[in-house]
Amino acid sequence: MNIIKELLHAYSAWGVFFMEKEAIYILDRSKIEILGIKSVIGFDEEGIYLILEDETLTVGGENLHVEVLELEEGRMVATGRIISLIYEKKKARTRFLDRFRR
Repeated sequence: MNIIKELLHAYSAWGVFFMEKEAIYILDRSKIEILGIKSVIGFDEEGIYLILEDETLTVGGENLHVEVLELEEGRMVATGRIISLIYEKKKARTRFLDRFRR
């Protein structure tokens, strides 16, 4: 598991994170825009759970509200108090017997 920023206090005004095919823009820890979204697992006031190209991204916070969701463009904008971003690479699927071959 890769944690992009567990605490975003270092970015008092704004922060920008670029990954392989995605971009995340954060403004005052109260607004976030994410580009490169493939699908949404779910969201509530405490978390937004997204699927990116080969990764998952969890936005943790308080009073989170999805303002814009454009899956065709791969874009989402949310507001609320942003506390954490957790970025996880998906593990490659292997067949059971492949594990024993070397």
